Amino acid sequence: MTRLTLPVVALIIWGVSASLFSYAQVSNLFSVSLVTNPSSPSPGDTIKIFAATPTLDKNSAVFSWYIDGSPKPDLSGPGKDSINITAGNAGSAIRIRVVVDSAADGSAEVSMTIRVSDLALTWFAQTRIPAWYRGKALPVPGSIVNIVAIPQITTRLGPIRPEDLIYTWGLNDDIKVLSGVGEQVFRIKTSDLPNTSHHIKLVVEDINKEVHREGELFIVPTNPRVVIYKTSPLGGVETRSASTFLEAPQQGLIDFQAEPFFFPVTSRGSLKYRWEVAGTEVAGDPGNPFILTLDTAQQLLKQLAISVWVDDDDALLPSASGSVTLNFP
Repeated sequence: MTRLTLPVVALIIWGVSASLFSYAQVSNLFSVSLVTNPSSPSPGDTIKIFAATPTLDKNSAVFSWYIDGSPKPDLSGPGKDSINITAGNAGSAIRIRVVVDSAADGSAEVSMTIRVSDLALTWFAQTRIPAWYRGKALPVPGSIVNIVAIPQITTRLGPIRPEDLIYTWGLNDDIKVLSGVGEQVFRIKTSDLPNTSHHIKLVVEDINKEVHREGELFIVPTNPRVVIYKTSPLGGVETRSASTFLEAPQQGLIDFQAEPFFFPVTSRGSLKYRWEVAGTEVAGDPGNPFILTLDTAQQLLKQLAISVWVDDDDALLPSASGSVTLNFP
């Protein structure tokens, strides 16, 4: 089977959340607050939690940490004003509490609930691939690409349905191309110019602005391709025959099929095909121009070069070519 290289698609997701609720008890002489990084973690993130005591020397105080109600003596002690924890699954919550005791200034405590959320971005290109191909359809210049947001957001009120969130999509320098409740899908048409990347940006918020997640990805189109395979009326396309060199099993009739990949069309029949054999243009099958039948009964050469060019009626869209060399025993 043909091996095709995916284009580079970079994906970055991050978030800031206002759904962190802290409750501080302040002594007469100092206060304590909690700061987290990242403030809205994704599953598996390492979260650093820092107990800020701006008017108190941390080395003069004892920090006692609690996670989900359980004391953590290994994380606690004099001057231990920060801890690291690992975020759980999306939708989970982590309850953090710290008590700060100072012999000279009394004690204070603060608690916080950290809610783990997630935002994934995926994309689907509207380009043609063979039914048997197990890879992904790739974007090419002038093709339609659908970018889909898959959020998993939970607040203190519970999970929020994706269709109830507010989505703000940006493309390149335009930070607000599409915005609205439930706008999970962003549809773009890639540039006709080759080697043009497309920077997609997304902000997801709930209606109360308690959650703010951001993500971005880069779509880098590739070029359409065409591969020549041997085919037969009974067995169909021999996908393992994709190679620069093919062996002719016997002299006689041999069928070849040009298989286009990643053209922005729904049917290979809508494309134009031009075949050459040994440098001479030949016609494909009248009903199926992507098929070439070659009669090698009178063939005297040891090798025969077969080439095909495939393009669309749209002159702005790129074309593709493929070739094989047929070896005779």
